[in-house]
Amino acid sequence: MGAYKISIDSITCLSQKDAKGVAEVWLLAQSDGGPPVRYPHAPLSAQNMDEGDTWSIDGDLVLEFDGCCNLTIYEQDFNIDINATDFLGCASFTSGANDANDKIATNGSDSGDSDYSKFAISFSWVN
Repeated sequence: MGAYKISIDSITCLSQKDAKGVAEVWLLAQSDGGPPVRYPHAPLSAQNMDEGDTWSIDGDLVLEFDGCCNLTIYEQDFNIDINATDFLGCASFTSGANDANDKIATNGSDSGDSDYSKFAISFSWVN
């Protein structure tokens, strides 16, 4: 058990540049260099998201860590091949940071007029 816990509440797509117009989003969390955890847990599951969509996770994903936890957002076009994924962004949570605001994950510039994907990760600290 980690000394720190966060609950991922939601992921909001601020912009995405998938050629199909919708991104099939899944998450990969890794705490303190330990084994990665996929969400949703089923190997080929993903959440369809377009700009402005919010994926409500509502405490179904709780991450425990002592020093650092990285949450990476991926997009998967082909359900038949888990290796055919695109990196959409990453956010880090660190012990003692007491972050209170959403984290922004992007695969490029975080400017509003870029050609990159951008997601807001809403989370809360768990006692």
